[in-house]
Amino acid sequence: MILPTTVINDHLIQTIQALRDLVVLLPTQLPLANPDNPLAEHFGPLLHDRIEHPWFPLRRAFLNAFDDNETRAEHLMLVARGEYGIPLVVHIIMMFDYLDGVSIIEK
Repeated sequence: MILPTTVINDHLIQTIQALRDLVVLLPTQLPLANPDNPLAEHFGPLLHDRIEHPWFPLRRAFLNAFDDNETRAEHLMLVARGEYGIPLVVHIIMMFDYLDGVSIIEK
């Protein structure tokens, strides 16, 4: 069964809101991310050329930051607070979702 685009986009918006709500709840015991950590490195400037869809650099950033070859412990080290941590990733996802004409599902 193929869901209508509006249902998928509504679900995406709800999921992004839930992510934002979770980021606010990150415990203060988590470290603050440094500007040179993998999240800041890969999610910093998300450049794309005009030929590719803007979601492609976001996908590349996810693949590079959360490399499958890394262990679970290495992935957990990426969970950090602050402007260079997990909030950066959620902020960029929100930004891409709200950009005019950018959607996972073409309208």
